[in-house]
Amino acid sequence: MLIKSAQDRKEDIEALEALMRHPQATVQAKANIEWEIRMIRAGEKAEKDAAYEIDFHHKSSKNWAVIHDLRIEHADRVAQIDHLLINRFMEIWVCESKSFSQGVAMNEMGEFTAFFGGNARGIASPIEQNRRHILVLQSLLKDAVITVPKRLGFTLMPRFESAVLISQGARITRPRTPFAGLETVMKNDQLRSTIDRRMDKESGWASTLSVCRVVAPETLELFAQSIAKLHRPIAFDWAAKFGLPKVPFPKSAASVPPSNYAALPAVSSTAPAPAVREPVAAYRVPLEPVSASIPEAAAPVYLQAVAEAKKVSVQPFAQAEKTEKSEKDETLPTFRLARKWGVRTADAIARLHRAGYLEALESGDFRLTGKATDIGAVHVERGPHAPYFRWPADLEA
Repeated sequence: MLIKSAQDRKEDIEALEALMRHPQATVQAKANIEWEIRMIRAGEKAEKDAAYEIDFHHKSSKNWAVIHDLRIEHADRVAQIDHLLINRFMEIWVCESKSFSQGVAMNEMGEFTAFFGGNARGIASPIEQNRRHILVLQSLLKDAVITVPKRLGFTLMPRFESAVLISQGARITRPRTPFAGLETVMKNDQLRSTIDRRMDKESGWASTLSVCRVVAPETLELFAQSIAKLHRPIAFDWAAKFGLPKVPFPKSAASVPPSNYAALPAVSSTAPAPAVREPVAAYRVPLEPVSASIPEAAAPVYLQAVAEAKKVSVQPFAQAEKTEKSEKDETLPTFRLARKWGVRTADAIARLHRAGYLEALESGDFRLTGKATDIGAVHVERGPHAPYFRWPADLEA
């Protein structure tokens, strides 16, 4: 039975899109807001994919209660739980869903590494994150915030299980020597089979105890509802996060230049509209915000005028000529191209995006455009590393 669905992030996305039109939004602020929107959409997609798999098997069952997107505050601690599954044996599965378009790797110490933009980046352990969520739930039960069902005069204290759900398309690299909790990491479509295997392993005395703990569907529903009622959504002050004052303006309004520069002459743009082509490749960009090294030539027209008024040199992207170079030693991976330009990989990706060589997807990924393939950019899928892009070595910004 479905107790609570996930909260729609539509309002957050609309608020961020409105901030993109803020009259005081700088180039860097707009870039950071754009990243925020992309990451929200990517996270929302991962949660929806996992929720679909969970609902497919458990939504219509009277033996299970499903809660999505649960945020709990208790004893100065917060637990943001993606998915909660509770069965009639008073077993609670706490599920954390993650989206790694290029894959994730773990070592023998339980350290996680995710791949973004062809680069490896250490991330917080979702296993430990789930353990903290379970601690908050256990604290709620211990402090009697949630009424626990009883049977034959005994309190049926729930048992907790953890599951880290990875997107089906992501690659999971596991260490040869397992560590505690490694078995909880799985693709989101493997959750049901994992639960079935766990229940099949119980036999003899353990199985008898489980039968003694079973509660009625009505009791399960009331228990799950008491947990769902503790949900405390949080409202983000997006303007404050990006250092922008709250200025009322219509959502449908186009970008308007600051009043200080209203009289500046218009700057024409001759950049052709990107052609619609079949997707060539896709990969996720780093989560870190883009720095101010993005050239202002990539900003809206009025910001170019502002730059000229300030006598700031605006360096346009050099048009890369079509070349027949295809050998590996004549191309560079994205991180080496960034090093050549003297910027971070995230900034190089942003430049390539604004120059029309990369196309942004709603999932938070990027893929090569026709313009990129025309200059010899390629997507590399084989080899020991995660998929990445290679660019002509003479491509200049």
